Amino acid sequence: MIKSYTKTILWILAAAVCILMLTFQSQAEEFRMGPGDHYDSSGNIVALNGTVLVKADGTVLENPCESSNNHGIGSNQGTVRVPNFTAEDTGEGTIYTFEGKKYRKAESYGQHKLTGYAEGESGTAKTFSGKIARAGHTVSAPSDLPIGTVIILEGASGPYPSQYDGLYVVEDRGGEKLENMGLIDIFCNSVAEAEHVTAAGWNYANVWIAKAVE
Repeated sequence: MIKSYTKTILWILAAAVCILMLTFQSQAEEFRMGPGDHYDSSGNIVALNGTVLVKADGTVLENPCESSNNHGIGSNQGTVRVPNFTAEDTGEGTIYTFEGKKYRKAESYGQHKLTGYAEGESGTAKTFSGKIARAGHTVSAPSDLPIGTVIILEGASGPYPSQYDGLYVVEDRGGEKLENMGLIDIFCNSVAEAEHVTAAGWNYANVWIAKAVE
């Protein structure tokens, strides 16, 4: 009788192991390696930028590109942002092209902390100016910067400050905290990206008022 129970238990254990192996295999098959993907030293399947796509045990990460530590620019970097401007050194200063217009630095607005907001939990896309906010375009800023002012952000310090370098238009206002602390609040495509701006600590940027080149 004891031998019979032992055999049954062994069969159950063997069946469980087989089921687990099949599960891991099926999960791994849900994600096939693509161009540039490869294995790291731990046996994980990773993208060319270092993002872990499938763990060594076969676990497929549901949203690998939204992981706070793997956003395509390396460890502890933010979501990949395509620069919204081009810059040309003319020998007499840099000329920035932004949304079809050319600008140069006019005067410094100082160094400011960066925050992010988005339509959803963090705010709304309807701005103080009445326009609909756009990622890579709209910022909320203190009231001493007039609505419509074009500013240039240049990363100064923080975990990934240069990620938000670019030209933006002041189209929105914030609350008392933004006003008192002089924050520059960048409109983002998603709440997750907005939260990422300060997720690993404050990012600071040098802010310049941009002047259109005639």
